[in-house]
Amino acid sequence: MSQLAQSIIGKIKKEKVKPTPKWVFLFKRSVIWGLFGLSVLFGSMAMSIILFQLRDMDYSVYKEMGSSLAGFVLLALPYFWVLLLIGFLALACYHLRHTKSGYRYNVFAIIGLSLVASILFGTGLYATGVSGNLEKAFRKIPYYERLHFGKRIIWNNPEQGFLAGTIIHMGDGRIILLRDLKQESWRVDIEKTKMRREFEMERGVRIRLIGTATGDYEFEAFGIAPWLRPMEPPPLFRRMELKK
Repeated sequence: MSQLAQSIIGKIKKEKVKPTPKWVFLFKRSVIWGLFGLSVLFGSMAMSIILFQLRDMDYSVYKEMGSSLAGFVLLALPYFWVLLLIGFLALACYHLRHTKSGYRYNVFAIIGLSLVASILFGTGLYATGVSGNLEKAFRKIPYYERLHFGKRIIWNNPEQGFLAGTIIHMGDGRIILLRDLKQESWRVDIEKTKMRREFEMERGVRIRLIGTATGDYEFEAFGIAPWLRPMEPPPLFRRMELKK
């Protein structure tokens, strides 16, 4: 036996070094893979809500804004969920790199794999209606909707013909009073208004309007729709109903 080997053995005996049990390595590996799976899962949830909110945008108004479709989408994109998706992708990459053979994989390949997985699973969650239920639950959280600043920017622009808020008085059916997103009160003429979607108009209902500002806090509406798109059957089930 060489002098080096004897030295190592002597040091092990002296310091009473014991080998780490195999189950410890297996447990650590399971935890890392579990964290990777959770990161992909949460990324999929974020992707599904992004798809849901993109569906909720009123694409028919971008031309009236004098904007391109790409510019409209970039303005209305739910950046809160986009940032969460990026964060979960980064976590997935981090955890996969810390697996036994993770160091062999290229970072961009891991991110691409995680993104594809999030898109596939997220699309599945959206198609089966899970994203709608998640969005419905999140809407109950105070200030959640304020995170969607793009939508608020679009519909808080009466000078360009876009106004949104809460009905505070129905008046005679021709004039309503509206409290806008800045908590300012508006007198809105709805006599020439066409419903963009059928819904119940009453006090406390949040709406969005297309029209013309006719004076200080006075607005003539030509189109009206609910602020939030009504929950509809998931795309997968809508297609199944159409086939019947």
